[in-house]
Amino acid sequence: MSAISKYKEESIQEACKRISSNYGCLVLGIDYILNLGRNNKLLWWNFVSSFTDNPNINIDFDGSLFIEYHPFRDDDITFKASLKKEEIALLSDSNAKSFIEQRKNSGKNTAIFVGNGVSIPFGSCQWEVLSDNLFDFLSPYYVDDLDKVATAIGDTTYAKTSIVNMNISPAKYINSLWSSIYDKYETKMHVPNTLIRSIVKIKNKYSNTLLYTYNYDEFLELDYEEAFHRTLAHCIDEKSHLSTYEPMVTHLHGIVSYKSKMKRHTVLTSEEYYENYKTSKWVYRTQYDALYNNLSLFVGSSLSDLFQMSVINDVRTNKYKKYSPLEGLWFCYALLCFKDMSTKDIAIVYNYYYRKGVKIIFTDDYVKLPALLDSLF
Repeated sequence: MSAISKYKEESIQEACKRISSNYGCLVLGIDYILNLGRNNKLLWWNFVSSFTDNPNINIDFDGSLFIEYHPFRDDDITFKASLKKEEIALLSDSNAKSFIEQRKNSGKNTAIFVGNGVSIPFGSCQWEVLSDNLFDFLSPYYVDDLDKVATAIGDTTYAKTSIVNMNISPAKYINSLWSSIYDKYETKMHVPNTLIRSIVKIKNKYSNTLLYTYNYDEFLELDYEEAFHRTLAHCIDEKSHLSTYEPMVTHLHGIVSYKSKMKRHTVLTSEEYYENYKTSKWVYRTQYDALYNNLSLFVGSSLSDLFQMSVINDVRTNKYKKYSPLEGLWFCYALLCFKDMSTKDIAIVYNYYYRKGVKIIFTDDYVKLPALLDSLF
């Protein structure tokens, strides 16, 4: 396409002949490109927003969003990628349609990656709160000022869990961790309208769906048993991954048992993350292989974890090196809620993840997420 900027419209035919004969490709005229953009607003938005130059999103006088960016560097191709405010949800609809089509036609299995968001309705603390709960055990005996210590070590969740693990007793550590996950849990919480119930229904109906979770809890297993009176097995390391049979869920960061209050193979501290996200390690390789070989969907994940995003980036980079026009560019998908966010902020976040290889399927309310997930299957 860069060749277009070298020729004006009056010489486009000659350019086509020259480039096609030399490189075996087709150069499309300016009118064709303009019509393509005007008639396919969503595809044009995704195309323009995918450029790494980080185009800015602006608001027009009528409230519409537009990207002031012209990827062809040509005076005649200045058609802006734009969407009206009420059209922003169409980006999500387009990605949902793309996911459904791939699931039906790609011949690949679907891999669902489950994050902490699905466990919150069962009383489990968010990751940051869990980290803070552990960190609170340092005061008053081990440290004098929690805030100053947090600042001194970088004030990250990984650092907080790490310093706690170094100082408090193993018994206190596991009790605090267990309490942050299960203290509020009641068996009556297993109701049909949760994200976890949607996930276990998908797993039960489509047995070849692969389940991976970053959660330490057993809520997936408990809900599967509640709904179908069958056992959902789990694996937590390379050995159990090879010996466990379907239906199963893979706990990528280990597990804290509900009944025994034991933790196994947890990836929680900075040291544990550093060790397990080496490219030779099972935790890294399992995620990489699942993303590389399957149609992948993140559910209940904020996609804010640096290590998680690093694996996505590695897959995207290596897929790009082996790009095939028949397969197209590689993307994974994520189900997110953009509650109370402005249209412009939604577009900003959407474009941010799109350039990282993640197509966002979103809604404006958390209670709509289970039905939205159901609709994809």
